[in-house]
Amino acid sequence: MLNNQKNKPSQDLLRLRKVILNDNVRLSNGIEKILKNDVKKVLSGYFDLCEELLCIEITVTEDGFYEILINAKCKGIKQIKSI
Repeated sequence: MLNNQKNKPSQDLLRLRKVILNDNVRLSNGIEKILKNDVKKVLSGYFDLCEELLCIEITVTEDGFYEILINAKCKGIKQIKSI
């Protein structure tokens, strides 16, 4: 039983850290919307983008780094005019 009590504080600290990091991600929702809009503009210049299928997910890793995942689906590639 002593082992459980020794592990409990460290588990509580890990849980608290996770909650704090997740709160940081929620604060970045405005950034996610801006980023999604910018990515949409860039990709639309090169691809026939399915805008409703563009997904951006921002998470925070345990070591405090932001991880940005971008998933986009396109119907085709636009013809690029060269000089």
